Amino acid sequence: MNTQCSIVAALTGLAVATKVASANVLITDGFGDGDRDNDSVLDGPLEDAGDVGIAWYSIGGSTSGGDPKPELSVAADAGIGSGNAMFGTARGSNAELAGFFGQEVSLGSNIGDTMTISFDIRLDPTNEPLSELSASAEIRFGLYNSDEAIGVGGFGTSDGDYDSGNPGVGGDSGFMFRTPIGQAATPGNKSRIVYEPNNPDNLLGGSGTETIKDQEDFGGIYDDQKHTISIEFERIAGAPGEDLFITFTIDGLSLTDTTVGEGLPASTSLASFDYFAMITTEDQDWVIDNFSLTTVPAPGAAMLFGVTGLAAARRRRR
Repeated sequence: MNTQCSIVAALTGLAVATKVASANVLITDGFGDGDRDNDSVLDGPLEDAGDVGIAWYSIGGSTSGGDPKPELSVAADAGIGSGNAMFGTARGSNAELAGFFGQEVSLGSNIGDTMTISFDIRLDPTNEPLSELSASAEIRFGLYNSDEAIGVGGFGTSDGDYDSGNPGVGGDSGFMFRTPIGQAATPGNKSRIVYEPNNPDNLLGGSGTETIKDQEDFGGIYDDQKHTISIEFERIAGAPGEDLFITFTIDGLSLTDTTVGEGLPASTSLASFDYFAMITTEDQDWVIDNFSLTTVPAPGAAMLFGVTGLAAARRRRR
């Protein structure tokens, strides 16, 4: 192979590597299959049989009527505007749902690797007007890693009251994000990025946590319109330790901080998750759609591949 061909081959390898370094879409769910828990029984209209997504379950909450779980259904939603969506009827405060990934997903171990979750959400005032929410009402959600195998005792495979003890969320760890909801913004309300280590009994409760960042008057959801939320984790230092840069974004407005100096466990698997969980802290219904989880390897990985290919081509010429 002549020099020109060798260089062309190396540059081709670099181009391929650049494509490999693009986003790896691990999870998407637009509820097009009409089956929110993947049990082959429709929970709503069939729109796209290929849009299988992940399994969603109601896992806990509290109501005066004794039923601890939100009611989940799938239906077309003009409010978000992309066909089917998942509706949650709270039936009381802290009505908790979880979406189980069917695998453990992890942030890459190279500096610059990223992981992003994104979803659309709107508050649904059909049953309860937003004016009835108190000034402290919030939506809380997070990514968690189970300390036991998903499926033990039904956790992760069925609806149930799993927000205490084991089997369930007891002992699970992850990152929680909090932001106000209501009819109008209340001055002084805070949004937060929080780490929840080894929860003794429940998730998303706000106790026994490590606040990484809180900020007054950031974002929030104050109407019944579509809002887009995303969370990005970026690795900013290698092992040992777990130094992450976290970006919490609502409709393009971002709250950021690092985990440096926060006393979090020194583990390269700190950003490994197998489910997503969410609540509204008061009796507020909601709609979710277009859930996704992607990872992107550090750009340097592609460049290294390309340089290595070029060097190999030169060696072959010699």
